[in-house]
Amino acid sequence: MNSMEDIIFSIKADDLADEPCTLYYRPLTGETSFLPITLSNKETLPIHRMSSINDIRKMSILPNNKCNFNCSYCYAAQGRDTNELSMETIEKALNYFINKNRTSKPLSVAILGGGEPLLSWNVTQYAIKTARELSKEEGVKLELTLVTNASLISEEIIKTLKDNDVIVNASFDLIEDVQNIQRKNFFIVKENIKYLSASRVYVTINSTITPMNVERMDEMVINAAEWFPNISFMIFEPVISTGLFTNSGDLRDFYQKYIEGFNKARYTAQSLGMDVTCRILKSLDFYQERGCEGRFNICPNGDITICYCTASAKDPNFKNRLYGKITPKEVKIFEDKFKNICNENVYSFEKCNNCFAKFNCAGGCMLPNDRYSKEFLDEVCYFNKEFIRRELYNRTLT
Repeated sequence: MNSMEDIIFSIKADDLADEPCTLYYRPLTGETSFLPITLSNKETLPIHRMSSINDIRKMSILPNNKCNFNCSYCYAAQGRDTNELSMETIEKALNYFINKNRTSKPLSVAILGGGEPLLSWNVTQYAIKTARELSKEEGVKLELTLVTNASLISEEIIKTLKDNDVIVNASFDLIEDVQNIQRKNFFIVKENIKYLSASRVYVTINSTITPMNVERMDEMVINAAEWFPNISFMIFEPVISTGLFTNSGDLRDFYQKYIEGFNKARYTAQSLGMDVTCRILKSLDFYQERGCEGRFNICPNGDITICYCTASAKDPNFKNRLYGKITPKEVKIFEDKFKNICNENVYSFEKCNNCFAKFNCAGGCMLPNDRYSKEFLDEVCYFNKEFIRRELYNRTLT
């Protein structure tokens, strides 16, 4: 560990306290204090470094690029087409990924969109069953997740989910007018989530926070507690969109409202026996060198990309996120391209050098990095630092 990695940051927090206040923060161990921290041999937080394809622990499968919704903030809308992943490609991809000779570490497979995976139920069902069977054969621990808009649920789907221990991550905005304007089908989705939950499928809720609901997150939590008593975990992620904000000032205003609203909703959730999280909050629980550890993401045509948000040749920066291809003969990894992706990390960005959030944000998520202007990315940096600063202050108080 070099001295740059072992740095202790001092963070001004006068505006959060009743008197002059400085926070001291050591990212590698998660230590925070109102008094200077001295270097110690305290155990560092978990870290995942990505240097080879064998380090990839997360796989995502996109059965299609089709969707029965038209979400106002969809990052994948421009990639819509009729392609559907073949079962032969799924089998080849899963045999490559779930292989104890590649890695014996716990793995995760998420089936998502692209589009809506349940529009291709036969393909999705095959992926679920094959992944679970392979994990048992290889003796590899596997978490299986289905991400869905929850508009297409049946008894057969529920049976498959339960039989294969699949977590369902249901995308739902939790407020009737917001859901119907931004996504649609409020009552169908609400009743289907109830159906899933009552059937003892493990369900989490993923809500995208936009200017329309950023000041209503507390209401969202209260609704979830009332409607879904068996659901205890929710993700409230701030939207990434080039179309919802006129300028960087609008984006900063949104982020300020998000931080305030998220923290209020989080405490309400805790009082109701629930948990609300988001990507930047989770980043405080480990030490990272890349904003995303990367995925083995299988596109509907067999392309392999590092991120499920970039899964079509129509997506911006697709060629820089593509690092492989599944053909009838092999799983082909483009090693040079994969290496270039690995090298895009916290040490690549000059702006990260002296930032206290450098090993939490770690250069940020690839989606805004690829799509936002410099002015917007400055606001993303502001958000990450301000969210982390406030969270560190609150943790130091307790």
